Amino acid sequence: LSSAAWSVNQAARFLADRASGDVNRMTGNTLTVIATRLSSNLNYQGPSFTVNRACSSSRVALTLAVEPIRAATVETAMLGGVNLLWFPFWLVGFSPPSRLCPTGRYGPLDPAAKGNLRGEGAIVRVLRSRAAARRAPTRIHATIVGSEIGQDGPTTGLSLPSPEWQRRMQEQINTE
Repeated sequence: LSSAAWSVNQAARFLADRASGDVNRMTGNTLTVIATRLSSNLNYQGPSFTVNRACSSSRVALTLAVEPIRAATVETAMLGGVNLLWFPFWLVGFSPPSRLCPTGRYGPLDPAAKGNLRGEGAIVRVLRSRAAARRAPTRIHATIVGSEIGQDGPTTGLSLPSPEWQRRMQEQINTE
């Protein structure tokens, strides 16, 4: 599984230089090919697909990776999430004051900060069933006890989930 924010940014870099488009760039920058190309290069077998759900892409990929492990159809799943902002379009569009922050001022790690600022990052996780994790020569870092995905309908803002929906999802996880 892979989340896919980087692909759109990577493809956008080449829009200004159309002559640079070749078959590798065309297939390497489509959301549908990212995960399968990676799986092929690493010789992984089984389901391989890309998830594109904006800010929740990695969270949704986690839930989708947990499901076949719980169903005992796979013992191990790998998921990754990447967000790279290589093209300024994505930053410029969200830069006017109050677009994602009411004050237009961001304060990373500041308790008084308000709003949301897009950032870059990457993570890869290997998930295993309990039996596979116990057999593996690596340390178990955490146990996933539940995971849910959903859409909470209209909210007060793009990056503000519904507290009621969050509570209901947590209750669902606690009953699993």
